[in-house]
Amino acid sequence: VFVERIQPLNEALLPFLDSYTSGVIAAGEPVVVRFSNPEELKVKFGEPIPSKAFEFTPALKGKAVWIDESTVGFQYDNIDKDQNYVGRFKMGDFVRAGGNRYPTRSLSLASAYVARISA
Repeated sequence: VFVERIQPLNEALLPFLDSYTSGVIAAGEPVVVRFSNPEELKVKFGEPIPSKAFEFTPALKGKAVWIDESTVGFQYDNIDKDQNYVGRFKMGDFVRAGGNRYPTRSLSLASAYVARISA
């Protein structure tokens, strides 16, 4: 499975992110986003993940899961090897924007991580 970021990240989001899935991953491995400061997340490890945190077009069956205290992933069920999927991850569901450290005006949190998945 190949995961390719297809939209540039807003540089203001970089303090929030440690890493994210990119490149070749083994079939069945989740698409993941790892946060740099888990103590600052709105949603904490073990709490329910917002239902639309990961969205894919066309729809991709699966579920968002916690991998560890700083990492969330989307574990997909099956992918059609002849289909490309475009996925969006909503940073705004997890990070607190505003205040002096991360001013809201500098962040576009609706779809911070956009990637294409292909088999």
